[in-house]
Amino acid sequence: MISSKETMQKDAPKDKDHLKGHRTLMIFLMTMIGFGSCFAYDIPQTLQTQLQSPPLNLTFVQFNGLYSVYSTPNMFLPFLGGLFINFIGLNTSVLLFTFFAFAGQLLLSCGISSGDYSMMVWGRMFYALGAESQSIAQSIMAVKWFSSKELTTVLGWNTSFGYLGSNLNIAISPWLFAVTGRLWVPCFVGTFFCFLSFVCGVGYVILDQYLHKRMRSNETAEILQEHQPKCKDIKGVSKTFWIMCAYFFIFYLSIDGVTVSINDQIHKRFGFSNTAAGQLVLIYYLQLVIVPIFIGKLVDKTGNRVQWLIFVAFTGMVGQALLGYLPNVQERGFIVILPLLILGFSDAVFETVSWSCLLLSLEPNMAAIGYGFAISGMNLLNVFGMIVLGKVQDSTVEVSYGYFYSQLFLAGVSGVAMVIVCVALFADPVGLQKLSAPAVEEEKVEGDEKESICLLEKDKSTMVDEDTSLGSISM
Repeated sequence: MISSKETMQKDAPKDKDHLKGHRTLMIFLMTMIGFGSCFAYDIPQTLQTQLQSPPLNLTFVQFNGLYSVYSTPNMFLPFLGGLFINFIGLNTSVLLFTFFAFAGQLLLSCGISSGDYSMMVWGRMFYALGAESQSIAQSIMAVKWFSSKELTTVLGWNTSFGYLGSNLNIAISPWLFAVTGRLWVPCFVGTFFCFLSFVCGVGYVILDQYLHKRMRSNETAEILQEHQPKCKDIKGVSKTFWIMCAYFFIFYLSIDGVTVSINDQIHKRFGFSNTAAGQLVLIYYLQLVIVPIFIGKLVDKTGNRVQWLIFVAFTGMVGQALLGYLPNVQERGFIVILPLLILGFSDAVFETVSWSCLLLSLEPNMAAIGYGFAISGMNLLNVFGMIVLGKVQDSTVEVSYGYFYSQLFLAGVSGVAMVIVCVALFADPVGLQKLSAPAVEEEKVEGDEKESICLLEKDKSTMVDEDTSLGSISM
């Protein structure tokens, strides 16, 4: 343990100057870790029409099953992944999660190439073992290396890069199929990007170890190792966290329910070709690339997180209902752009703000476990929700190709999410208002200004000499 103030004062400027040159690389590697899995996640959605046509002829239940089977293991694996990160280590976890995502996407590609649905299902399961837990690892990287006053901004970059992968999939997967006439071609492109994410995971581990040596930040790991959280500690988390979880579970179903079939809906209901439908969906997903960067900075500066969550639930409800009530047209129904704009903005703000609310409502050493629990619960609800949604579509296929009543169902789900936060403002006004407050500047320690100290150091600050100051990566 370093306890000499003179030594820290002498070394800190040198560390700061050295780390400034690595901040951009740190953010790039951290965000690219999820790029491949985000590209691969919606490959079934962009190729839905082809998957439900000869020779595969998947039913709605079978197609939605490719998403349900992704969510099934993630009813509990993200929670275990949070424990895994705490006890095995973040770096080892990153390597395993990115490898499983790559191996699963490879198996899915082989299943589509051979027309083997069971292999496709197994591929999605293996892919799920790593893809969902990657987001936990990325969030813990943000908590580890960045301060609370910039957390939403950094998470916004994670969201932006993730949806850059999704947008790239939407843009090129239908085009690749149109050019080659082979379903396996875009699938193996997804496999390549998953492998690229694995390579970036290796790069992050190397950089992380290098920076630890330069900054002596292994002190933090030693302290956390002595105070490892246990599963039973989840009972002690704040009421605010549980409220945020309930909101997160429910609203995510509303978003995922429309995105898994939006290409097919635009194609069948609004008279566009599959390629044109994929291009129109970019209106939705490009907002998820651009908006989080600006919303993250705005929210970190001004707060109002809870108010933003109420707003996105309301706009989500309006967008879902509007999409359902729009009349079907035979050709070029550009009116569909309006609900795409509304739903895309709603999703972009939700993806950015909800993650930071979940993390800020937890103690730093509980971040991995609590975040894993939240994702597990979300997937538990999603498994059953997507099955119900598929049955609604199959049983009402004669009405707007099964998309009218399913959209009303999703609008109702968004309304429930909005009611939860509104009611919670009366049940837990203090806790939720804390999330709405803007981030404050870090305190000064004995005349030395902290350099963007990371959240993990907050636990440490109560256990080490007040004269000791540990630097982190500076914005």
